[in-house]
Amino acid sequence: MVLIVGLCSIITQGCDLNRKSSDDQLLASAFGESLYLSDINSSLVGNLNPNDSMHFIDQQIDNWLMDVILMNEAKKKNIKDTGIKDLVKDYERSLYVHGYEKDYLKNNLDTVVLDTMIKTFYETNKEDFILNSRLVRVFMIRLVDSLVTEELTDLWKSEDLPALKALLNNVGGFYLLDHNGWYTENEIKLYIPESMYKQISLRKPNSYIRTIDGSKYFVKVIEIFEEGDYGPVNYYKKNIRERILHQRSRTLIQKMKNDLFKSNVKNKGIKIYSKAS
Repeated sequence: MVLIVGLCSIITQGCDLNRKSSDDQLLASAFGESLYLSDINSSLVGNLNPNDSMHFIDQQIDNWLMDVILMNEAKKKNIKDTGIKDLVKDYERSLYVHGYEKDYLKNNLDTVVLDTMIKTFYETNKEDFILNSRLVRVFMIRLVDSLVTEELTDLWKSEDLPALKALLNNVGGFYLLDHNGWYTENEIKLYIPESMYKQISLRKPNSYIRTIDGSKYFVKVIEIFEEGDYGPVNYYKKNIRERILHQRSRTLIQKMKNDLFKSNVKNKGIKIYSKAS
């Protein structure tokens, strides 16, 4: 383990990685290169206690030294850098372009997606939304049996969801009470005991109440879509919104590129001397 004089005091002071360069702590050097405390990720160090911070910094020093040693060995062996500089240049360019596009989208992309747009997208691309397994719209409650009251049972029967949620929040019950809550069979299996799952049918609407191991389970199967059906639009709403925004992003970026190209040609910022066609 690499030991750095004065490192303990630095960590005790909270590893002030934002100090001026003139005060920066030199941690290690090798073959003409230097590693300073400010080179280490301050956000990671700041979340650690002093002992863990010391261990983390020591690891970073060892890793850095190993990289420099390997680089030096590669140079001594005359490992050719053919293409490396071009790769670095291409990577640097791609980082700049990505950063610019990301900032442009942040400031210019319209992120409003109306329900009518989602519906239109769904109808236009309906073949993309064929189910590969059964999908069930279901209400579900799990509560300690001793906390079940007549009021809760009545609210369950009447499907007064806001009142049910308020009551269950007060007593600490678990629930799935979303009008647009669609679940696969495997997801439903996660929420109820296997013994109850075997007793209920997910092929037709019905209501079930069971007491198992001191807990009361309420399950109401409301609507079913079978494998091969077109799934409900609400089930795909988030996915469709993301696809719409992705399409908008691509269109907006392409327009931005075209406008920039035309502008630079007009302003003679670029010159084309020859083309293949």
